[in-house]
Amino acid sequence: MDVETAARERRSIRRYQQTPVPVQTLYDLADVGRLYASVANLQPIGFAVVSQKANTDAVFESLNWAMYLKDFRIEPEHRPPAYLLLLTEGRKDAAFDAGGAAATVMLAAKACGLDTCCLGIARSESLRNHLDLTEPWVPAYAIAVGFGAQKSRAVPFEGTVQYWLDENGDFCVPKKSLNDVLIFADVRP
Repeated sequence: MDVETAARERRSIRRYQQTPVPVQTLYDLADVGRLYASVANLQPIGFAVVSQKANTDAVFESLNWAMYLKDFRIEPEHRPPAYLLLLTEGRKDAAFDAGGAAATVMLAAKACGLDTCCLGIARSESLRNHLDLTEPWVPAYAIAVGFGAQKSRAVPFEGTVQYWLDENGDFCVPKKSLNDVLIFADVRP
């Protein structure tokens, strides 16, 4: 799958099949993720590969899922089977790097036939303690990785960015058009 196709097809998936993700695939995703474009090449992002149930449960409990949907719930049989955590060295200026690393991992995962969802970690200190992460590493973002048990599709933006579930329980995610986001262009195709 080429990069453009992966970018166009990748959507955030919140419900997963319980098919395990091969450990080597998770390591491969972390390996490609480390190649992101880093500000001043400081590379302040570390990775944690999480696929054992006790640890995936701890990650799951540290996250807030689908906050636009009031009563949204993910049953245990649809929780992600694995995560890649993006760790920062406690730096407040690592957001660009984290975004680059996350995008790289998620596109690579899509190219492998996997689905993902990137989430900020709401309870990072408890997760840091559970995983026994040493200073200075702090879990900042979690990328759920697995085979989707639902679908998600981009729909035209109509005044709100809030996603919703359709009658099949699949996510509809409003995306602005190119005309909405192209603020300046000194040339037209």
